[in-house]
Amino acid sequence: MKQTINCLREYPGLPEAEKPTYLVKHGDFITTNASVFPDIPYDGATITSNGMTLFTLSARKDSSDEGRNAYNTQAKLCENMMEENYDYVDLIAKGNKDIVAKAGVKGTSANTTRTKPPSTPSNLRYILQGSVAGEMKMAYKADKLAWGAIIVSFYDENVNVTYNDSHQLKIKVGEVEVLVDVSTTVRTMIKKLKRGEKLNSVVALFNPNGLSPVESPASIIVPR
Repeated sequence: MKQTINCLREYPGLPEAEKPTYLVKHGDFITTNASVFPDIPYDGATITSNGMTLFTLSARKDSSDEGRNAYNTQAKLCENMMEENYDYVDLIAKGNKDIVAKAGVKGTSANTTRTKPPSTPSNLRYILQGSVAGEMKMAYKADKLAWGAIIVSFYDENVNVTYNDSHQLKIKVGEVEVLVDVSTTVRTMIKKLKRGEKLNSVVALFNPNGLSPVESPASIIVPR
């Protein structure tokens, strides 16, 4: 059993009067620690700006139905922003309370175990990168047990990527099959191989900072 520290997702339950201040504090911390959270969905300037907008609208929310609706819309937008930022901070922190604190949010401990794989990522979407040609972000909501993601991108719709095993994806194009194994150990069991076939593999290591160069062992014939 491993004790991890996750973000305390307190924003939705805060009194209305405290929400703008909370957002500005979070925005200030994210700006100060931008290098720790380089790909956070909503950066410090964006969070701070929306916090100030919420503060402005809060002064008008009780003056009319229109004012209340405008406030509610902004409050919901801010709540969604915080949920995505909470997800990202948890992913980067990996249970480290000091990193959680650098986001300007409180932490809560939870006993979790990594004896099971994370659940399926949700809310997957592409995010255009403005005027940057040929680049796009893949955003998703990740299980707190996840330590990273494997993303396989392709153009041909005939490519079929399926879940083959708890640590293996199968990529099939026509009769050609490619197996992608994911492991956090230096001895990886490659399963469901075709006996008698010549096996070629490539290996790249990964951590939160990225991938290593690719290396290949000598080919081998799968034992019958």
